[in-house]
Order: sequence, then C-alpha cells, then structure tokens
Amino acid sequence: MKDKDDQFLKRHFMDVAMRSYERGIPIYTDFLDLHEQGILHSLLPSLHASVEFYGGYGYAQRQVAVFLQPDAFFEIRKEDYPVTVLKIQPKNPRFTEDLNHRDYLGALMHLGIQRELIGDILVQEDHSAVVFCINRAVDILQDIHRIRHTEVVVDTIAITNFSYEPKFREELLLLASNRLDVLLAAAAHLSRKETNLLIDQGKVFLNARECYDHNRGVKEQDLLSIRGIGKLEILEFSGETKKGKQKVHIRWFE
Repeated sequence: MKDKDDQFLKRHFMDVAMRSYERGIPIYTDFLDLHEQGILHSLLPSLHASVEFYGGYGYAQRQVAVFLQPDAFFEIRKEDYPVTVLKIQPKNPRFTEDLNHRDYLGALMHLGIQRELIGDILVQEDHSAVVFCINRAVDILQDIHRIRHTEVVVDTIAITNFSYEPKFREELLLLASNRLDVLLAAAAHLSRKETNLLIDQGKVFLNARECYDHNRGVKEQDLLSIRGIGKLEILEFSGETKKGKQKVHIRWFE
C-alpha cells in the first residue's frame, strides 16, 4: 500500500510541476511531511519546474512547497505562501493545564480538519502554542475554544511580524566513525539493534530525506530527524581523542 501511495504522490507532483510550467504561475502544495518532502526532492532533477520550501520559520519540519518556472524572474516572499500563523493561548493563564503538543494536535484533529492543512505546532513555556496552517483552514481553527479542560482564545499573527528561534541543547559525542548508525546510537542512547530497526523502518531522515543506508557518512550541518525521538543538527567535527575517537558536536532541537 505504501508503494502505491508513493507512486500516486510522485505522479501528483509531476502533474503539478507540469501545470506550473505550462501556465507560467507558481502553484503551492499543502503542508508536506518529511516523507513527502523526500519524495519531492528525489524528483527534482526530472521536473519541468524549480521548487522551494517554506514552513513558517527556519528549521520547520512540515513545509509547503511551491512549484515555479525554472527561469522565474520573481522571488517568492514568505507572505506569498498560503500560510497563516495562529496563536492559541489559555483564556485564563492562572487555570491552565500543562498542555503539550499532543494535546493541541488532538484538539485540532477533533475539529475534523485534514492533517495536511496544519504545519508545525510550537508549544511555548506558558503552555500557549503557535500553529501554522493553510489559509483556507483559518476559519475552522478559529472555532476552537478548549484544549482538554482549558478554555483558549485564538489570535492571528501576520507572517511578516512573526519570528521564532528554536531552542537547542548541545552535546559532545565521541564516535568510532561518522557513520549514520554510529552517530544515531550515541546521540539517542540506543543499542545498535534499536538503531538499525529505526533506520530499516524508515523512521530516520537525513536532511529531510528518508535514509536507509546504515553506513552513510554524516557531515557538518547535516540535519537528522528521528521519528518519535527528535531532531538534531551536526555542528562540528573537532578532531580525535588520544584513543582515536572522533569528537562530534551536535545540538538537539528542544
């Protein structure tokens, strides 16, 4: 079933690219997850269009793609994307619950909205959340009044006025090699068996693409996303220890 879905998605992307090329207009997708982005990346050399991605902020995981003519003479601005930023916050902060990402996503899905209409959900320290959504979903999402037992209000933030810097937690790893499986096991504190299973199940994404190659070498500035665990960036390889271990600085997204 997955292979059939992937083939359908490939045909869809190729059709969108051709329509953009023939009409000479930019065409936008809804939000794509990492697997869908990976499929689109694999098609780029054969498309009659160039493609850009945007998720509302740097390092966004779920992103909208726009198909453009290869020789397009104009630049797509962030306000051109069909993306709205919503701030959902407790109506009375004194009585808010300890809301998390799952609480917000569950409440939004309960509205009957399609997942591809919602991008990343950024939960703040005060238990409010910033939600990126496709413009046509705004009216539906503004009808949400409660997350679990907490009453909430919804406000719209202009995309041009929004900025966000992710928080990071840095670590130093000592690795026998720069192989993907070696780094993943050390960074996530997993056994080699657990690491291999994650890779084989397609749960590991290297620079937004599924990676099934256990021996793949990783390098500085690579982004690694592990479904169910988190996302990290490789900052620097800073030499070796006296015992020949590679010193690798990484940072986890919090």
